[in-house]
Amino acid sequence: MKYLLILLVVLSACKSGRIKQESQSQLPQTEIRHYGPDDIILFSKKKCRGTCQVFDLRIQGNGMAELTAIENMPVSGRCVRSLRPDEVASLFEQAEAAVVDMGDRYYPNVSDYQESVFQLTTSRISKTIEGRHKAPDGYVALLTRLEAISTGEGWTMVQD
Repeated sequence: MKYLLILLVVLSACKSGRIKQESQSQLPQTEIRHYGPDDIILFSKKKCRGTCQVFDLRIQGNGMAELTAIENMPVSGRCVRSLRPDEVASLFEQAEAAVVDMGDRYYPNVSDYQESVFQLTTSRISKTIEGRHKAPDGYVALLTRLEAISTGEGWTMVQD
């Protein structure tokens, strides 16, 4: 009787382990999103009355980035660089999440405000947003990240 009870406990433990293993293998796998050259982020900061940085930034889903540095930038003219695949995927995922439920304009009622335009085009979403005044925190963090890319190192000047 004692051995039968031990056998039942062991069989029960084995069965619950198998069920746990089976249920874990049935969990949905996280899709790794791959972006291509047709997936694009555009970010432009326009002139202001002060010494604002003025530039146009274009990042493609394949990692190719192009910067046109216009005023008050560490580089000048047209520059290019490549971004790492993990950085590109993270950036596009952040952009998609940040803009999905946003409005189209975020400007204050003042005349001296630096205009900015952000545009995202992927197979999932196409969105253009102007300004950043009182915009959601996730969107402001995205623009801050794009500004850091535009002023970061690794840009190579292109001769036209």
